[in-house]
Amino acid sequence: MENLLLKTSSLGRTSNGAETLQARDLHWTIFDDLLHDPPMQDVLHALTEQEIPGVEDFLRERCATDRFAGACLVTYYTHRAEDCRAAGVLLHMAESSNPNSSLEERIEYLQGAKMQVEKAMPNSKEAEEVKIRLDVAQYVQLPLLRELELILKDERVTEKWKGKAEECCKKVQCCKACLTFTLGPLISASSTSCWP
Repeated sequence: MENLLLKTSSLGRTSNGAETLQARDLHWTIFDDLLHDPPMQDVLHALTEQEIPGVEDFLRERCATDRFAGACLVTYYTHRAEDCRAAGVLLHMAESSNPNSSLEERIEYLQGAKMQVEKAMPNSKEAEEVKIRLDVAQYVQLPLLRELELILKDERVTEKWKGKAEECCKKVQCCKACLTFTLGPLISASSTSCWP
């Protein structure tokens, strides 16, 4: 697979070395097939540790909607000792609007981001912000979610209040709900040069 991608990338280059649209489209088609075929996802993951043209751009494009692509992009950056960029991807995944991500998964992403940013920038403002975001998710949002889930199961609660509790559950599942209130918007790419 690696040889195929390297050979086709050298055929699809302009005189200044830029990848042509045809080579990019071919590679992205291959990457998409690997991404969406669970038995082949390990191949895509292995490609993140190689110098394959276009894989970073592909993963950056797909990580907003696909958790596995995000995990591959984190591996890509970690393998290249770009810990700040890996942390940025994990933060993005934690605070994405993907309804399929549970609060527990978002907490795992925040834990990974905390580890990455502390490795890259110990005792920094960014490390402290990520730690606070993780603490809010673990010690405020998660217990609140558990309480709301108990309300939903309680037969003594009226449908009106169950509806309100269900609405609140959806908001609490997303890390942005409490984090924006406590800290403001996520660390932006303009605040530091190491976020992707």
